[in-house]
Amino acid sequence: TTPSLLVCTANTKTLGVSLKSTIIPRSKATKLKFVSATFFLDKGVKHTKHKRVRTRSGKLKTVTVTTYTANATAHHLPVTLALKLAGLKTGTHTLTVKLSYKETKTTHGHKKTVTVHKTLKQKFRVC
Repeated sequence: TTPSLLVCTANTKTLGVSLKSTIIPRSKATKLKFVSATFFLDKGVKHTKHKRVRTRSGKLKTVTVTTYTANATAHHLPVTLALKLAGLKTGTHTLTVKLSYKETKTTHGHKKTVTVHKTLKQKFRVC
């Protein structure tokens, strides 16, 4: 759950996010097993590392490696998180949730468990 794009959230506050699973009674659908969910505000938390590498000519060169990690991770449901908006500039931002769950599929009488990944995105405004 996130605020609507029409609602403006102050960057001194937190963004409340909740994720839960509901069972549909008498459903014939495949049962799923939740594995994890990672929450990213825009790209996530930026990490910069400087690395020294040797070029083909033998000279040493400094290379900057930038990676992004999740702002939060959940390994069980239900979960309620408060993501800090401090540091976000005014304007439209994106909350991305990457879900992972296990699903058992039956093909030609053989059961096989596969991990499925889904991505959900929601835009929100910071003022």
